Amino acid sequence: MDDIITPERVIEDAQKIKHKSPCECKESQSRSIIKTVSWRAVATIITFFLVWIFTGNLTIAAEIGALEVVLKLLFYYGHERIWGVIEWGRRAPKQKA
Repeated sequence: MDDIITPERVIEDAQKIKHKSPCECKESQSRSIIKTVSWRAVATIITFFLVWIFTGNLTIAAEIGALEVVLKLLFYYGHERIWGVIEWGRRAPKQKA
């Protein structure tokens, strides 16, 4: 039963990840742009396949829209978790003199 996701477990996992971070780094602008573009590509691919699978009917289009919101939230979470372990584009904070 260790694989059940609960709000408490999500918070606990997030705290573990935060404490394992090698530094309190800020994201570079290029990293944020790449993340934005890569997420948009993932989201667009999901939409494309959903629309392809379903018809162009307005009722079905609304169902796809609702389904897309849920799926994209779940996929975005996984996407952020993956980017959380990639060190590229991170900078250490500037030291105050």
